[in-house]
Amino acid sequence: MKSTVTFQEVKRCAMRLPFLSGASRRARHGFSLVEVTLAMGIVSFAFVTIFGLLPVGLDVSRQAIDTTVCSQITQQMIHAAQQTDFSRLTQLQSDSASEPWCFDDQGGRAANPSLARYKAAYQVAPSAALPSSGAPSRLALVTVSVLGTQGPRTSKVADILKNPDARRVSFLVPDNGR
Repeated sequence: MKSTVTFQEVKRCAMRLPFLSGASRRARHGFSLVEVTLAMGIVSFAFVTIFGLLPVGLDVSRQAIDTTVCSQITQQMIHAAQQTDFSRLTQLQSDSASEPWCFDDQGGRAANPSLARYKAAYQVAPSAALPSSGAPSRLALVTVSVLGTQGPRTSKVADILKNPDARRVSFLVPDNGR
């Protein structure tokens, strides 16, 4: 024997139960002051954390840009040294010692040294004779030093070649008979 419940019977039962009645549902349309305060507290805690990380992110971004520009400058200077006649490599060092190469914030050569963001210089070690094996008979050790003129530095040494904050790259240049 099946009992079927009609819609009218369900409606009558709902009217007798206050938590299912329409009157109590209408009275509960918004959030309470406690709920709103808790939500604002959680959101503000998250924002304080995010805002605390912003300076760290900006510093890391600046360091990444600085490293990228320094590597571009180093590549330019390596290319220039490799294209220079082997007998004139020491001239590169003396020229850059008297007046360092100046670069702007994008890594391009700066016309005005007072506006330079980076300065760079060469250091050339005396060439060493190698045993003859069909390869170039002499090599020169060339070091490129790049120093950012702005930004955080620990040393105030003016000489780029002696400044501990300068980034250095050393490479060998063979005597190709040019």
